[in-house]
Amino acid sequence: PSIHAMARLMEQPDTTTHLGLRDRACLELLYGAGIRAQELLDIRLNCLNLKDRYVHVKGKGGHERLAIFGETAQWWLEHYLSVRRAIPIGKEPIGQKLFIHRRGAMNYEMLRTMVNGYATSAGFGLISAHSLRHAFATHLYQRGVNIRVIQELLGHAHLETTTIYAHALTHEMHDLLEIHHPRGTL
Repeated sequence: PSIHAMARLMEQPDTTTHLGLRDRACLELLYGAGIRAQELLDIRLNCLNLKDRYVHVKGKGGHERLAIFGETAQWWLEHYLSVRRAIPIGKEPIGQKLFIHRRGAMNYEMLRTMVNGYATSAGFGLISAHSLRHAFATHLYQRGVNIRVIQELLGHAHLETTTIYAHALTHEMHDLLEIHHPRGTL
């Protein structure tokens, strides 16, 4: 999704409700920190540092890292946490999971349904939570962030994994050059 599409997506949750605040915080953290869906779902309250704007996550292969996020995600997380304890919860224990719902800790199916619902409301096709991670990396690259920095932010062990974003943009840029530049085509 484009930067404008991401802005539309973020505006979809009804933030006058407890669950709308939770959903906005989820979306902002997925996109704002570039974390994986499972990393988001596994976040415990004690892994979140709002003051310094980072969250401790465990990624693929059990690799741990600090995922940093910006002021916007911080703001929405603070507002979600201020109402989190007011979310009515059934009998299922939630432990210290950050993101909860009426029946306990949020799971992948709930996250997938939530992201797709808001994507549909925002007027674009179905996307996955992982699409927000891709958008995070792509938008950073488009704005000139070094690919090695993006590698660190994503927690990729190998640079080759991160260069997928650069290759995708290279094709997009070639297409734009051919269409718009007077010397783009023969």
